[in-house]
Amino acid sequence: MQRRRTLLLVVPLVSVSALSAGIAGAQIAPAPPPEPVAPPPPAPPADTQAPHSIELTTLRLLHEKNVLSDAEYQSALGDLADTAAGYVSEVEKLVDTEREHARALGELIGSGAYKLAADPEAAIGAPEAPGAVPTVDFGPLERSTARLRRSAKAYDDAFARAALGDFAIPSGDLMQLNSMLQGIEQELTSARGLPGREWYRHMLYAPGLYTGYAAKTLPGVREAVELHRWADASDYVAVAATCFEALAARIDQAAALLSARAKAPARGGAVTPPPPQDN
Repeated sequence: MQRRRTLLLVVPLVSVSALSAGIAGAQIAPAPPPEPVAPPPPAPPADTQAPHSIELTTLRLLHEKNVLSDAEYQSALGDLADTAAGYVSEVEKLVDTEREHARALGELIGSGAYKLAADPEAAIGAPEAPGAVPTVDFGPLERSTARLRRSAKAYDDAFARAALGDFAIPSGDLMQLNSMLQGIEQELTSARGLPGREWYRHMLYAPGLYTGYAAKTLPGVREAVELHRWADASDYVAVAATCFEALAARIDQAAALLSARAKAPARGGAVTPPPPQDN
């Protein structure tokens, strides 16, 4: 019987101390010294800082950067109010269009026009008779957008007067005014949300229900009209009108604060020079 021979490979063990000694003996380049850091520039004395240079309104900054034209600068909220009123006119016309379409389609079905034009070899029948399009009361939206226009004009007028005086407004009041303006769009939201997607709460703009991310204006009303959900249409007329009323009330507060705190320009047409700009 032949014996099998097993070849044993003996691997020498290297102690941790030997490895440490080898690493310690290797030549390691010293780390470069850290680059000197320039000290920050000293802050200017408190008495030389303009008290309202930081709290300028966003509109003024956009105007200074030529993002807003002179006309847009003077009528920012007026444009918003006009746009909202235009959307109301659009959905009113949409209801009239739906009513006229339903009338014309009903006449075609009643006259037998679809039967006369039908192909006897194709099993295609006439469309179903459309339901009646009820009257939708847009009065709440019309009144709320009319108030929004008045409020926006009052603010834009106050803004123009303040601009003549280079916004010579106490710093604390200007911060309060900016706080009002920063939260102004939240007034266009409703905790109720849109039908079938309560997470969309903006009553002026929202992605369309069947248009992906393409926007719908006055979505709660417009989509209800397009889908012939007339109860929802009337319901969201009231919801959107409430949002516009809240927006107008907030603009009224901002206009009152701006009118009360803004100083009139000096006599003779002289305008107070702007605060110094930081380099």
